[in-house]
Amino acid sequence: MAIIKCFECGKDVSDKASCCPHCGYDIAAHLYNTMPQLELDLNIGGVVDGAYLVVDVLGEEKQVNLICHTHGLSISDLELKDLQIIPFSHVIDLGVYYHNYIEDDFLQHQRSVSFLRLEYWNWKTKKRTILRFSVADRKSIYVKAEEAHKAFVNYYKDAVFKSSSTEAEKIAPAVFVREYIEEYKHKVEKAEIGCCLFSVIFILLLLFPICMGDNHDSVISGIWVVLFSLCLIVIFFLVLYTINCFFSKYS
Repeated sequence: MAIIKCFECGKDVSDKASCCPHCGYDIAAHLYNTMPQLELDLNIGGVVDGAYLVVDVLGEEKQVNLICHTHGLSISDLELKDLQIIPFSHVIDLGVYYHNYIEDDFLQHQRSVSFLRLEYWNWKTKKRTILRFSVADRKSIYVKAEEAHKAFVNYYKDAVFKSSSTEAEKIAPAVFVREYIEEYKHKVEKAEIGCCLFSVIFILLLLFPICMGDNHDSVISGIWVVLFSLCLIVIFFLVLYTINCFFSKYS
């Protein structure tokens, strides 16, 4: 407990008091909404590999990039024009929370949906800010929202722990964010190309019996046998490559 001056009347009052005993000013609310003296270091370092989510900002109907760096968080629009930097020292809370709602009014079936809740001090407005996020690609079979939310929080906690004994790379966060997102987009493109090639080879394999027909001893059938063997080899490595791309994207 410490003795401070009332923000309204200037008289001595405890910082634990809910209101000033002299003038009734709401001390607790003032302290809750007043940003403390925090060190501001905008060098939040490189991106933690895998700690990247494209999320919906709940209540605002927009999508943003949410990224965990070695010494802070960054939030940017999808075009990378607006970048918000949040050093770890300014983060008040980041965790997975749940919202319960009735999925079926007749059966009264209750469903629980997870979301990320970020509370931090906005160094520009000097105010406490709360944002709620949910994975944007939650319809994909490769994305499980709750697991993605928990994984991001784990990346964040691990980065906070390591940041206490290391210094951030002094490079503009926008550079790290742009490079990482470009690399992420390349992974997506590779995965999509892999799926297309997989489909083409699968169609060729389906056409193999048709092309063989009754010409089992012909030169054409021999060529198709060779092509079939090559396709099996290629498709094996292509499946491994595609799976790797998907894991790189969604893990």
